[in-house]
Amino acid sequence: SVPDAGFCSEYKTPPTFCTLEYNPICGTDGRTYGNKCAFCIIINKKAQKSKLKDSEGVIHFHPPSACTEENQPICGTDNKTYPNKCNFCQAVWKNLGSLCFKQEGEC
Repeated sequence: SVPDAGFCSEYKTPPTFCTLEYNPICGTDGRTYGNKCAFCIIINKKAQKSKLKDSEGVIHFHPPSACTEENQPICGTDNKTYPNKCNFCQAVWKNLGSLCFKQEGEC
């Protein structure tokens, strides 16, 4: 599993550039990032804006602990229909970024 210290902990200081190595990471925003470095640069920028970093600069992300029962289906690239975005995000977390958003609605 992803350590509590943060999936992007080795990128506390964003690199100037990333390698072109293709090792895709899927974000819950439906975008596929070319590699962990590219993904973490974006996460780092978002964390700066929303103050998700702790005093040591480590980004902490946790999956939702509980979801509502709202019915707004999301289809994942595993061809499973999730009841809503929250349930989908829990599955993305469990799959460590290998599950991506396919479409809104049922598969």
